[in-house]
Amino acid sequence: MEKSRQASIFAEQSIEDYLVCGNIQQMYIYKINYADSLFGLGYTQKALSILKEVIQYARGNDQPQILDIALLVQGNIYSYCHNSDIAKQSYEEGISIAKRISLDWDYIYGMIYYNLHLFKNNMEIIDFDENTIKEYVYLKELNDILKLYVKCKHGEEVNTEVNFNIPAARLH
Repeated sequence: MEKSRQASIFAEQSIEDYLVCGNIQQMYIYKINYADSLFGLGYTQKALSILKEVIQYARGNDQPQILDIALLVQGNIYSYCHNSDIAKQSYEEGISIAKRISLDWDYIYGMIYYNLHLFKNNMEIIDFDENTIKEYVYLKELNDILKLYVKCKHGEEVNTEVNFNIPAARLH
């Protein structure tokens, strides 16, 4: 909770700073971060309202690099809120855009959380090319945590002697 509060404060200040200096694209990126941190603090409706604004801006101004991650964060929120249809739609569109414009980090992030959503809703998870994941330590370890989670839930034996470099990652 404290990390979300700190992220919220930083994102809110960054939004103001980017607005003042006229960097609208970065301002909207930080609005996504702000929405994500608000969600982490329990302000779900406020987070969704901000994301709706960001998505509308990105669609209207041909900003796919903003649209993809906004849709993925929206997918996370709707997945957490058990609105599977909107979550699925958000994930699929965000992943498709990230893949089309070659944003590997966004694509991998989206696939990890989409697979978690699918698994939690008793649907088959989707294999994806993990070759590019190696250069993103956080995402690689998040994906490894998801794989361990799936194995545990299926009653499979897991290696408990795993060393992760990132602090505790949160899978919603």
